[in-house]
Amino acid sequence: MALTAELTGQTVLVAMKRFTFDDLTSGETTALFTLPPGTVRLRGSLVIETAFNSGTSDTIDIGDAGAQDALLSNNDGSAGGAALTGFADEVQSTSEAITINWTGAGDAPTTGAGYVVVEYVIDGRSVENL
Repeated sequence: MALTAELTGQTVLVAMKRFTFDDLTSGETTALFTLPPGTVRLRGSLVIETAFNSGTSDTIDIGDAGAQDALLSNNDGSAGGAALTGFADEVQSTSEAITINWTGAGDAPTTGAGYVVVEYVIDGRSVENL
């Protein structure tokens, strides 16, 4: 079967969720948002807007159904964040949550805030004529 060019396209979609230290429990994985079936993840980021300041250390993992740290592992919560990696370059067959897991050591934090953003498209979706 020959491939034929199509004159259709779609806008990149964005899922984003803000969080603070008050929203998270140390060592527990929390769902940030759920991406629908048919999603193809393109890129993403963890952005730390206000540094976490636990007494000893703060680490943040970003994950999915595969693992709690599938997209970002052991990011320093007192730093500026990082790009998400580990996207499978495949079409998700089911809904899938993007999760965060923060672990603080030492005294409880009094500051810490940021957001996670994931850009994606839906396989087979066409919303624009080019």
